[in-house]
Amino acid sequence: ADDASQISERMQMCRVMDESLEDEACSSLQRIMGSPDHALRTPHSILDFMRNHDWSARVTALCLQILQQVVEKPGGSNDLFSNGMHQQVIHYCQIFSNNEDVCREACRFLISAADSLWHQQLLVDAGACQVLFNTLSVGRHDETIVFHALKGLEILLSAKGFFEKCMDNVGLVTEVVALHQTHESIQVLGSSILF
Repeated sequence: ADDASQISERMQMCRVMDESLEDEACSSLQRIMGSPDHALRTPHSILDFMRNHDWSARVTALCLQILQQVVEKPGGSNDLFSNGMHQQVIHYCQIFSNNEDVCREACRFLISAADSLWHQQLLVDAGACQVLFNTLSVGRHDETIVFHALKGLEILLSAKGFFEKCMDNVGLVTEVVALHQTHESIQVLGSSILF
């Protein structure tokens, strides 16, 4: 009984330490977001942060928010794609594929990053479709999440290989569209993907 009690105590202590480290990391990211020093907000520095905190869904979601802001700036996505960092971003999205906050931010990031046909193709090749379909599955009851996931899929429609990668998930699109029959935008997006 003493061993079980000690193990439970140590696990609780570790959980508190993890939460404290996570709070510190999120505070650091908030300072980076507010900083006028654009050198801190490069895809490389944000990915380093994600890598160093790859155990935290909260940090990953916040990093995805920052990366979305980076790629929305003129020329902001060029560094991300020219160095293949988009593949690493997709990887971190997949690590936390069951976390709604990460899924939500992943969709927003992918929508912003898919700013050209070339980038759309690179995202599809890196696994963006699976991230978006997983988001549909995890957040199927949340209209905002469903809308963003379908919007991301619609944007990627023209990429080569899109339909081959998506054939197994057509039923999921049909399901979420049926769940949100009163949401006109979801109906339109779902129809454009399915037909």
